[in-house]
Amino acid sequence: MKTIINKMILLAIAVVLTYCTPIEQDKDTLNSILETRENLTQAESYFQGDKNEVGVNVYDLRLMTKGVGINYKLTSNQIGENAYKGTGYVIFFDLNTDSSDPTFPMGTFVADKDDTYAKGTFSNAYVVVLNGGATASDAEKVLLTDGSINVSKTEDTYIVSLKVTTISGVDLDLSYTGKIDVSDPAYIHEPMMVSTRNFVASGISYDCKNIDSDRDGYFDMSLSKLTLTSDSGVIVIDEIPDVMYALGEMPKKPMAGTYTLTQWTYEPFTFTPGEIYDGDLMGSYAWLSDGDGLFSDIWYLTDATMTVTEDAKSYSIAITGTSVNGSTITVQYTD
Repeated sequence: MKTIINKMILLAIAVVLTYCTPIEQDKDTLNSILETRENLTQAESYFQGDKNEVGVNVYDLRLMTKGVGINYKLTSNQIGENAYKGTGYVIFFDLNTDSSDPTFPMGTFVADKDDTYAKGTFSNAYVVVLNGGATASDAEKVLLTDGSINVSKTEDTYIVSLKVTTISGVDLDLSYTGKIDVSDPAYIHEPMMVSTRNFVASGISYDCKNIDSDRDGYFDMSLSKLTLTSDSGVIVIDEIPDVMYALGEMPKKPMAGTYTLTQWTYEPFTFTPGEIYDGDLMGSYAWLSDGDGLFSDIWYLTDATMTVTEDAKSYSIAITGTSVNGSTITVQYTD
């Protein structure tokens, strides 16, 4: 937790907001939100620390209707947020509080009309209406300038009640009921709450490529990426170094032995930690997939071992690791 808090001010920009231009929507369109009463079914929150440098911590919250998503492009390793997509609407706001817990804060927050970012206020608030498109040009953004937001909790279920007013005077009375996990913006989608996740993998792929490590114009080694898939997610063990292979003779799976996560030493039987580098998701991580890659948890491995065992009858992989926020990840694969 203390590591996360120290990083927040410098790394809060890792979560980039939508590219929509703040165009004031007409009242008929906004009123249609109230008429349809489409439920807010998705929640995403990041702890931003004292990002406004006024001695007050900030938790942001993005609430979305079903079918709306953010294009994180995890399947191609691109982690940057490009735009909202889908049909529906999004509510976004910052809550200003003195809390620094890994859980989302509760209480009643009123509109910060003077941009003081005082404790007990909400700021940087807006609604985005998506008109059935997959690009920012299909969305319209309206500022929320008045009202109140109440957050309560029963066991693990949050209730967020919004009675807010747009800059053009339209009153919105909306609510969300469900789970809210607070994440670290330096590691998009890694929950701050410590947990244990056990994956039983049934699928395997192994991508081995020769590389020129010393950049002298000749291939001199190979790096491999192991991907294990399960019903609940995907586990990636990346940058496993090995000898150079002839074309067509690349291995289909890692050889037997014990592999250790190291800080990019590229020594035999090692692999690299998970991180976001230059906007890309890199290294080793576990990804709790929801089927399409939207709003799913990622655990970035920082300490881990992988044991590969093979005999005449069986082949197995066992992984035990710790993520950047202290969660435990275990993986078991048997062929």
